[in-house]
Amino acid sequence: MKKIIISLFISLLLISTTYARDATDVVFDVDQFIADGAIKLFRTGCLKYYTNQSEFEFWVNRNSFKLIPTFAAVNLLKKPGGKAYSVSNRDSVNNINVDYVLAAEAENQCTVFINKVNIDIVRKSFTKFRSEFMKSNLILNTSSKTKDILGGKLKTIQYEYYKNEQWQMTLEVIESTSKKTFYPFIISAKTKRRMDNNFK
Repeated sequence: MKKIIISLFISLLLISTTYARDATDVVFDVDQFIADGAIKLFRTGCLKYYTNQSEFEFWVNRNSFKLIPTFAAVNLLKKPGGKAYSVSNRDSVNNINVDYVLAAEAENQCTVFINKVNIDIVRKSFTKFRSEFMKSNLILNTSSKTKDILGGKLKTIQYEYYKNEQWQMTLEVIESTSKKTFYPFIISAKTKRRMDNNFK
């Protein structure tokens, strides 16, 4: 009887140890969280709402994004008249809070600036996101250029999409390998829908 009890105790101990090990194996991936949040903001903000100014403003106000003062946003915007917002991405379970910058030009460019990001991971997330456009029968033209900067290199890639020989949108990615760069990954979009809506 004692042998049976001891064997049962050992079995239960092994089971509990296995469960404990499995629980600790589930590790929260901060880098993936940052990358996924940035792509989601870009998809929703730049490609969905920014194409229509009134819808974009309603979306921004509904989410209570913080407007960055003009003097602080001057380096984030290409031309006067645009607005830049600070957008928080929170995970309360893992006590993580990430801030992105969403810059909306007055004419036709929407940009997401990402700080403290793993370039390889966010690049893979962006590539996966772009693969969805291949299902839309869009024709893609790609161009890229690289230049030396202080502490590394700056690479700019443009993806131009056409349908029935008409331009639909241009996505641009700017990557920096320099640790001195505050926003090492920047993604922006110009769309035909936004351009058409501006002339209505």
